[in-house]
Amino acid sequence: MNEKAIEEGEAAVILRDELKEKIALNGGLAVDMMNWLADQYRKTYTKFHDLILPGKKGCAILEADTPFQQLWR
Repeated sequence: MNEKAIEEGEAAVILRDELKEKIALNGGLAVDMMNWLADQYRKTYTKFHDLILPGKKGCAILEADTPFQQLWR
């Protein structure tokens, strides 16, 4: 990967194998990870919705037919 920072900051690297091991051993971490991923998905979906349908009224997330919403039907 190749990234450029526009201001001073810190970056962290989490190795995939280490993350898999930690998630397998810690169920709470697995739930937190799923919640974080769901939040990121919703934010990304909303950004795309706003780009594709500018000015449309309503909540983009409630209009989505996502796997997360299908769980609650």
